[in-house]
Amino acid sequence: MNFKISVLLVFISPLVNAQQDSHPEFFIPNTAFNVGEILKYDLKYGVIKGGEATLEVDLVPVGYSYTYHFKTKLVTTGMAEKLAIVIDIYESYVEVENKLPIKAIRNVKENNYISYNEAIFDRENKRIISIKSGIIDSIPDNLMDIVSVFYYARNALFKYGKEQKIIPMYLYFDEEIYPLNIHYIKNDIIRTQFGRIETLLFMPVVEKGSVFTNENELKIWISNDQNYLPLKIWAKLPIGTLKIELIGFEQLRNTLFTLKEIKKEKKDKKRRLLRKKEKNETE
Repeated sequence: MNFKISVLLVFISPLVNAQQDSHPEFFIPNTAFNVGEILKYDLKYGVIKGGEATLEVDLVPVGYSYTYHFKTKLVTTGMAEKLAIVIDIYESYVEVENKLPIKAIRNVKENNYISYNEAIFDRENKRIISIKSGIIDSIPDNLMDIVSVFYYARNALFKYGKEQKIIPMYLYFDEEIYPLNIHYIKNDIIRTQFGRIETLLFMPVVEKGSVFTNENELKIWISNDQNYLPLKIWAKLPIGTLKIELIGFEQLRNTLFTLKEIKKEKKDKKRRLLRKKEKNETE
């Protein structure tokens, strides 16, 4: 590692935290996730089970304040594990006030390939300080890493999908910065292992420099509730199709209702109102 970059990483990290604590760019209330939330996803390549992903939310002390700590772990399982042993861990430390990342960690182990990197988001000077590539200047104000973008969108973007149509984002991944704009397509009802759930369907906007070259390369189904959970993701890859589905969760901030449960609740509410009306009439 470059000695200058090492020194910058050591000394600028607490300064960045202090800057963002004292002068948050804007405040975004958290309505979508809880500390302690755990999401579990199943990954399939075609019909073959390829792996599992776990996403966790924590709150950790940093200096005199706290930051969110988001951690995503991806491992191969089943037949895919016989072809390639993958243990990928992505971590993001995120400012509580504005939900923007302060630090990102990428720890990838795929068979004999190992890659590790840490990157500090120095927003005061509009730059990233990375172990691997040094200083990246002129970063966008709303730049996020591959983990923090997931929670930022759930909390601050998906809810405006219908109104804005196009949701603009910038993604820092593998030492590159990509525009990652997605747009709302329609409300859609999908089958999950929890039951039928109403969702918001999003697809990417194809533009120069984008991660995607075709709109149909990615589809994301988000629960149409206050959790804004990605319930299902479909992606077209060079080796085939990848399907990611939510298979388990713990400590959601808001109850995830199926359509069956919503209908039952409406019927129960109607009965309660009817009983109350009858009681008032007899008094």
